[in-house]
Parts: sequence; C-alpha cells; structure tokens
Amino acid sequence: MNWAIDVSSYDAATTVAGQTVWKPVDWAKTDLSLAIIKCSESVREDPAFRIQWAAAKGILPRMAYHFFRSNMNAIAQADKVKSILEDGFDPKIDFVAVDFETTDGIPGLQRLNALGSWLYEIEKLGITPLIYTYRFFWLGAGGATAIWAAKYPLWFAAWPRDNWIANLPLPPYTFTADKLAVFKTDIVTEKYKPFVPPPWEKCAVWQFTARADTKAVPGHPAVKKACDYNAVYMPLPSMISLPIPVLTVEQRLRRLEKIHSLA
Repeated sequence: MNWAIDVSSYDAATTVAGQTVWKPVDWAKTDLSLAIIKCSESVREDPAFRIQWAAAKGILPRMAYHFFRSNMNAIAQADKVKSILEDGFDPKIDFVAVDFETTDGIPGLQRLNALGSWLYEIEKLGITPLIYTYRFFWLGAGGATAIWAAKYPLWFAAWPRDNWIANLPLPPYTFTADKLAVFKTDIVTEKYKPFVPPPWEKCAVWQFTARADTKAVPGHPAVKKACDYNAVYMPLPSMISLPIPVLTVEQRLRRLEKIHSLA
C-alpha cells in the first residue's frame, strides 16, 4: 500500500516579521509515495504551488490538482493549468487531477458537461487526469449516468472516522501518529474500504481523512494542525535514480583488483 498527502498554500503559509513565508513539505523526509499539490483554482494559481512542486521534483511522483469552478469557463481553467505546468511537467511520472466538489449555483448536468470539457483539454498534456469527488456530490450531479467518466481514475473522498463528518461527539480530533498508524493498518486489512459511486468500480486514490495530525507526517512544516491523508491504489512510477559515482584513478584500480581477485 502506498500513501500520500495533498497540500495547498494552507499547508505552507506562515508569517515571519509580518511577511508571508512559504514553507514547503520536505518530501525527502516523508514516508510517502506520492506528492499531491494544489495547482490552481478557477483561473488563479495556488501561491505555494511552484515551491511545493519544485520541492518534490526528483523525490516523489507528483500530482497537480485543480479546484474546479463550474461557474467559470472550463477551457479557460484548463488553459491556466496547462500554462502553469508548461515547464517541468513530465507525463511519464507526473499526474493531474481535478477537484470536483462545488455546485457554484450550476445545475448538475451542466456541471458534468463543463467537467468533461476540462478533462478533454487536459488530456492534451499526454495524460489521463483523475477526478476527485465525494459520493453525495457526484450522485447529486447525476454522475451515475456519466458513463464517460469511468475512463478517468477516481480520487475518492470519504472520511469514515472523521468525527465531525460521522456525527460523533465534538470537538473534532486529529489522528496523531499512533492513531494514524492504526487507521492505516485498518485500511490495509480492509476494515475500512472505499464505497465508490458509479460509474466507477474502484478508486485509484482514497482520501480517507482530513484530520491527520501534521506533526505525524515527517517533513510537513506543520504550519496548520491537520492535513488530508490518502491511500494510493494505482501503480506509481519508480523514482529510484542512483547517481553514477565519480571515481578517482586509484579507486578504479582497486575496484579492478577486487574484480580480478574474485574471478
């Protein structure tokens, strides 16, 4: 099982001497397998995107996500994403997702059509984007009849143990390191499983809580108390890239002597 957190400017913004300072996740220190980073919303770039994106480069596979607004032109939103990702995006190891979760005063069928237009444009990057949504919203938009959506992997939001969602006693608690470890074990053993909406039969990524204690995530700057945590079911590209050692003449000779002695 692989794991991921998804982050935005809220995970990186801190104030120093009255000025906003961006602190990215130190992805190399995490025990994660995928970096999910907010790229944009509507036609605005997330102010922390580039620093988070650069911080994960060469360390983890990355997924840029766009927060979709149904009352804004879908093509303009897709063009904004493509312009942001113009430099440094590698379709072999990077992913793109669309966060589809707000009505924006637009009827369901119209929202789905706009989403389809966005997805079609993003495919021009040479990738198949993921759709992030949650069950009630998707079905409320008429998504069960959107058979075309099945070609796009699902990034599913369902938080079975977040007590403010599950109507458990308040105040909301966070999953500290020990609690998060137990929760993850319960997911691996399928005590908790994602119940995905049609037309999907399974999800590629499951955002199973919005209440992971940021102090339980090595490398997270912890400028806010909790973050989103995900189980990743889809295959991920390998990021192992061992540097070619630069050897001195003496080291090369010793290596050759060792090889000959073993022959």
